[in-house]
Amino acid sequence: MIQYRIAGGTVLTEDFRLIPGSIDIEGERIFRIFGERDFPETGEVQTIIDATNLYVLPGFIDMHIHGFMGADTCDAKEESIARMALCLADKGVTTFLPTTMTLPLPDLDKVLQAVDRYMSSGNRDGAFVAGVHLEGPYLSPRKCGAQRADWMRPPSTEEVNGMLDAYPRLIRVVDVAPEEDSTADFCREISERCVVSISHTAAGYDTIMSAFCSGATHATHLFNAMSGLHHRDPGAVGAVLDSDSVTAELISDGCHVHPAVLRFAFHILGPDRPVIVSDAMRAAGMPDGEYSLGGTSVTVKDGQAIANGSRAGSTTDIAEEIRVLIRAGIPPEHILRAATVNPARVLGILSDTGTLCEGKYADIVLVDENFTVRYVFCRGRLHFVSPRDFSQRNSDISFSQRFGLTKREDDFDDESM
Repeated sequence: MIQYRIAGGTVLTEDFRLIPGSIDIEGERIFRIFGERDFPETGEVQTIIDATNLYVLPGFIDMHIHGFMGADTCDAKEESIARMALCLADKGVTTFLPTTMTLPLPDLDKVLQAVDRYMSSGNRDGAFVAGVHLEGPYLSPRKCGAQRADWMRPPSTEEVNGMLDAYPRLIRVVDVAPEEDSTADFCREISERCVVSISHTAAGYDTIMSAFCSGATHATHLFNAMSGLHHRDPGAVGAVLDSDSVTAELISDGCHVHPAVLRFAFHILGPDRPVIVSDAMRAAGMPDGEYSLGGTSVTVKDGQAIANGSRAGSTTDIAEEIRVLIRAGIPPEHILRAATVNPARVLGILSDTGTLCEGKYADIVLVDENFTVRYVFCRGRLHFVSPRDFSQRNSDISFSQRFGLTKREDDFDDESM
């Protein structure tokens, strides 16, 4: 039986075309995608979702997020991960990586235990936890930001291999500042088992390029907490932009990176290399006030998180960042790729999620003209339904007017989905 039919919406195809169409969901996966002139005549449907005037998109993927709505990965509690999963799904995130801060090894192990227990529990409420992003402790005290510099240490292949052995398939991304002489060996060995990302680094262009040649393939929050771009000293930023295949995270709240810089970063990185991340902390979705992040006290005022004079994560979410990027004039196709297919490819989960395709998980977000999230499906389960009057928010954004892709009525091709 077809559990859900998302009927009469505008579907974003696997090749990023907007097509009038519908989607049938059976169990956890997309059973069928079809055009408005190919409506099935047979088959029982349990629930029909009227998607008229809505855009049907792949669920968003946040591969760098510390906390949300009062919960934090470093709480080392299953209930904190569960709260993050539920609250993130309300915002259209259907897959995420709980992200650590720099911690002493015993405390880091408690965090990994908690996430591992949550993932093993079979909890299917809200967004799917695809593993852990290990941001720290192998970072540079010279670019510590809100991280605890006194807990940072040189990269250790032995330590990370021990964690990877103890928690198979749990750790997806390991961050490293490549200043140390041992980094090349670290990158070569660890990149065989998970993604190695350059992060919180004062290293220059040549050192960063050497790390890329040794196996690092990703950059954590480009521009933030790394050596900047200068016309005679390209720095870490220049190395990332000058690489052909390295992917790069961008905190796209309009505060961590200026909209003009976001524009030229997306332009240089092209359609396949940018990845939108929130880098959100527990204050996201919460009132201004005092919070903690990885053992550091954080003050949130007017939605901005500050610790020790540095930005301490964000209080945003992927959907809001997409709205910021649309306002900044970045091509919407590139924006949506950066929130869906690009992080899925980085994490090696594209065969299951990241695009709308028959056989993939039914991780689906429906948004209206103003890019307000209206419905969210997480692995085939209808998680979120927005009240109709909520659609009036963000009325300064007209998604159909700003979307760079054309809604084509006459060229629907089932095989392209």
